[in-house]
Amino acid sequence: MKKIYFLLFIISFISNNLNAQSPYPSRNFDITFEVKGIKNETAIIGFYYGNQKLKADEVTFDANGVAKLQGKKELSDGVYLLVFPSMQYRYFEFIIKETTFTLKTDTADFSTIEVIGSLENKVFTEDTKKMGKIQEEINPLRKERDSIFKTDSLKAVKLNDQIKELEEKLKEQRASIIKKYPSLFYSKIIAMINDPEVPKIPKKTDGTEDIEFSRNYIREHYFDNVDFGDSNLIKTPVFYGKVFNYLNAYTDPEPDSLIKSCDLIISKADKSPLMYQYLCIELLNKYAQSQIMGHDKVYCHLAEKYYLPKKAWWADDSTLIKIQESVLYMKPTLIGNYVPRVTGLDKDSIREHKLDEIVFKYDYTVLAFWDPDCSHCKHDMPMLRNLWRDTLLAKNIGLVSVSISRDRQKILEFVDNTNIDDIEVWYDPTGRAPWRGYYDLRVTPLVLIIDKEAKIIAKRIEIDDIDWYITNWKKGHQKE
Repeated sequence: MKKIYFLLFIISFISNNLNAQSPYPSRNFDITFEVKGIKNETAIIGFYYGNQKLKADEVTFDANGVAKLQGKKELSDGVYLLVFPSMQYRYFEFIIKETTFTLKTDTADFSTIEVIGSLENKVFTEDTKKMGKIQEEINPLRKERDSIFKTDSLKAVKLNDQIKELEEKLKEQRASIIKKYPSLFYSKIIAMINDPEVPKIPKKTDGTEDIEFSRNYIREHYFDNVDFGDSNLIKTPVFYGKVFNYLNAYTDPEPDSLIKSCDLIISKADKSPLMYQYLCIELLNKYAQSQIMGHDKVYCHLAEKYYLPKKAWWADDSTLIKIQESVLYMKPTLIGNYVPRVTGLDKDSIREHKLDEIVFKYDYTVLAFWDPDCSHCKHDMPMLRNLWRDTLLAKNIGLVSVSISRDRQKILEFVDNTNIDDIEVWYDPTGRAPWRGYYDLRVTPLVLIIDKEAKIIAKRIEIDDIDWYITNWKKGHQKE
């Protein structure tokens, strides 16, 4: 295997958790749907759960296009969807807050909905319709602006001013809803949408504008209008994007910054167990699946702070064991750590070698673990050998390759078949070398880059990226 996906079982864990006993109390519902153009068929009632759409229930329409959702249901407040499989799964959205109301619409135009008995849905549908009309004005202006930006900059500026006016109209419309209906669930939803308004940018002591002020202000006030105490916001199409945009757009990409932001987000859910649970699961899963170098440090932090101390009450023992196992595999070789010691016999079994001897000899060292039975190793190791001979060696970069196999005959055949006989090739004939417990060798090849101080600066890096990575690393870490 070339790629590794840490703890994908977390995904199935989320699904299983949703199918377990509902944490929401039963309520009596009496919701009527009247849809012109629908007869004698079943529709699906779906709901948002983060960035997913899941099934909550279903209703059956009679010959008159009427369906009812009645009786005791474990449905929490949130944004729901009425989905029609017969119409290629077209749907319209509605809000469950009140438990008794009627919605009337037509398959010819789901944007026109008559609402009876629900202020939430009345405000929601009216706002959605107004927003749709304004967006219809914005879209062609934006398209025209983008098409002429390079050829007619003056007209593009005028078009941009028109777009800003319409966008301001959108904001004013929604601000008026929040002011008029502060207790509506829908008001909470639209309050989350926009980033905070940035005040006038102050000048620094030298008279220049503080270019970092806007980003820092937004970062500090980003969650001002998000009620983390209301777990029902998870069941909206807005909450997931709001949270993860903070990590993607307003957090520096270094692992330590991401860790700080994750802790901040989780801390805001201290008054809502369901919100706390959701955020812990989503964040752990995000960094479990990430293929970005260094994100395993974020994963280890989340696991050790929230899961392994048993603060994640929803995780059973088997789940915690798997999480702990992954942390044990990852942690010794996190970027920034000193490289765990490696010793091994050379392929001719003449003498034992130590990684220290190589690391302190070169400015950087590439350490590659491989398996003679691994197809990716057969492809990558000759590439690495050629890169080292043709490019890296002249830049005082060393190379050590270590076979994880104990079978010397297999190792020699691999070396001959891949033409890597002129590089360092070590192995552990006993199968008990301590380094086997410090490196994650579940997937090979495992390639690391080590600096002269024996610290890991990269791992699981593609062969083609090694030279570029070291060159750019040196630029960013030059001593003044």
